[in-house]
Amino acid sequence: MVNLGRNSGHIGVRHQHDLKSRWGYSGMMATSVILLTLAWPVGATMESKPEKSAVGKAPSVLAKPSSSVSGKTAPGKITPSAVASAGQSLPGKSPEKKPSPSAVPAGLKMPTTTVQGRYAYLKDLSTQCVLLDKGADESMAPSSMTKIVTVYLMLQALAQKSLDWSDMIYVSKNAATRPGSRMFIKPEESIRVIDLLKGIVVASGNDACTAIAEHLGGSEEGFAELMNTLALNIGMNHSHFVNASGLPDAGHYSTCKDLAIIAERTIKDFPKEYADFYKLTSFEFNGIRQFNRNDLLKGGFADGMKTGMTDAGKNGIVATAVRPGYPPRRLLLVLNGVESGSLRAAEARRLLNWGFQRFESLVVPKGRHVATLSLWKEGSVNLVTESDWAVTLPKGTLHRAKMMARYHQPLTAPIVKGQKLGELVIHIDELAPMVMPLVAEKDVPAPGLWSALKGMFSGHSSAA
Repeated sequence: MVNLGRNSGHIGVRHQHDLKSRWGYSGMMATSVILLTLAWPVGATMESKPEKSAVGKAPSVLAKPSSSVSGKTAPGKITPSAVASAGQSLPGKSPEKKPSPSAVPAGLKMPTTTVQGRYAYLKDLSTQCVLLDKGADESMAPSSMTKIVTVYLMLQALAQKSLDWSDMIYVSKNAATRPGSRMFIKPEESIRVIDLLKGIVVASGNDACTAIAEHLGGSEEGFAELMNTLALNIGMNHSHFVNASGLPDAGHYSTCKDLAIIAERTIKDFPKEYADFYKLTSFEFNGIRQFNRNDLLKGGFADGMKTGMTDAGKNGIVATAVRPGYPPRRLLLVLNGVESGSLRAAEARRLLNWGFQRFESLVVPKGRHVATLSLWKEGSVNLVTESDWAVTLPKGTLHRAKMMARYHQPLTAPIVKGQKLGELVIHIDELAPMVMPLVAEKDVPAPGLWSALKGMFSGHSSAA
């Protein structure tokens, strides 16, 4: 074990690049314990009681894209070039970092479960770790789950000011007479944008989808081009859309993973609108009250998003729920090919509960203080994590985790902010260790002449 105190003079003066190859294991385990405690799930136990940390809790956050969309569009229209691509943000949205996903340690046995459906995909959005994948890349009929793409384009047009909440949208006879689920709008009437949005999210109105598609795309075919452009730009590489509602068509298809991408982008890019609309359980229009088919909304079990059902795709759902804790966890489930609506609701509830109950997350944000090291001669430097880091593991795994910091020793100034000085290593049983680089929190200049002389005399005194 390496002494973390000030190094004695008998070590001698060496150039910094010679010292970088020398590693020491931390004797300052309390600092590591504090770090793990702050990221530890509720109910975990510790071998020793940590001292208070000034770091505080830093819950995981979801990403916001990093740059803005440029260009203007004509009122009531959006063009393929205006569709936000991966890594872009919308006007008024500030970028936000998310934890970088970490690979599951090699050799770790993950929980498994059966699925009563042909396709399933479950992802922990707090860590970006996939918990379940059953045919998630296979092409399928997305049915009314398609509508989350339509809603995203509506919200994007609102953010870009090419559409306004107060706009009155003309409803064509073609739109008003679309088959399947409807919000019962009348031909040649005008309807508010906010009512159309509710009619799509709650009533799953095919008529509402076509009305907004004709308004924004000039026609439903034109709007489908916008949908496909968006899909390609954000990485939905296995999807193709021919209508705004999900009515069956041989050329209309998607995958569980692709639907998860647009669902996650909706939550990230439009958090307020997502929270305001996707949790609605009922909606009344033209004297008709309709209820959301997403039974998971009852009792607040989930807060979104969209169900779907066609003969081709059977019953499906995009569902997401969040649970408090440290870190807060949001799970996203896409399930399709289920035999009935009641089984869809029961299976989606079971799979989300399985994800919350059988897994736990560890999130370490960028800049988390791990240790303070004394420098030779004088001064000190804080070691902090170089980047965001996160992982989801089977429940109980973190109780067995051991953390230690290892770093270059002895250290001498000057030190540059961001300079790699060590690593934080997480050991779980006999599995491959998880490693996070540790870097200097700030610049530390070389000591002046007087400090150097003091260090030299102090060193000789210690050696004697």
